[in-house]
Amino acid sequence: STCCVRSYNKNHPNHDPGKADNSYVSAQFIPETFCEDSMIMSADETCRKHGFTTEDLIAPAVESHEKAAESADIIRALAIPVFGLEKDEGIRNSISKKFIERLAPVLPDGIINAATSCLFNDGAAFVTIADETTAKKSDGPLFKIRDAVTVGVPRFLSPECMIIAMEKLIEKSEVNESEIDRIDYNQAFACLDLLYKKRFSKPSNAFGGALAYGHPYGASGAIVILHLMKALEHFDEHYGIAAVPAAGGIAGAILLERIN
Repeated sequence: STCCVRSYNKNHPNHDPGKADNSYVSAQFIPETFCEDSMIMSADETCRKHGFTTEDLIAPAVESHEKAAESADIIRALAIPVFGLEKDEGIRNSISKKFIERLAPVLPDGIINAATSCLFNDGAAFVTIADETTAKKSDGPLFKIRDAVTVGVPRFLSPECMIIAMEKLIEKSEVNESEIDRIDYNQAFACLDLLYKKRFSKPSNAFGGALAYGHPYGASGAIVILHLMKALEHFDEHYGIAAVPAAGGIAGAILLERIN
């Protein structure tokens, strides 16, 4: 992997001069906690606030894998084979409710388990952004960025920021909510699906989400946008929103218009 290694500066409270390796993987929230379980803790706390149980999270996880498996041929058109690999290895063709029920929570007394949290995957993705004149010379499908927002919420309720970003984008945009055909988002935890369905009824993540594909840091935003563009093209739709909730209570959302 060419993933960057992040490590604590010698002045950081978590730096241990007795350790040869002061690197870390998971994003951490400051000042509330310095531990690497911050994201799971945030998802668990969001579930408790909204009354989501482990049982409630099972259906979104199963649905994500089923959608991903069913749409494998559609998504394969977006993939560039690397060393002979051309598909996401995390997708399960069949995943049962009983299997997920047997999994222990990630944290003691927690709600999120390994199936209702995204996989830790490596990956890369890109889209090309160009001025209108240059873009129209392309033979591929064209989309226009109509608007974008970034928002923040308290760190330990970070999954909620995705919904706030979507609402803020719709409020800010000249496009009415009724005109938006679908909304795709980075499905880092199954509770995001439950939060989404409490607020929106529009189609979302038609080809499955990160619970099936995984969440390669730094690539997920482009992956969500690619999936959204492919869905708008596949279903012959016009407007779509792509959103990503991020560590520390920050979320971004982009409104795309399909041109051709």
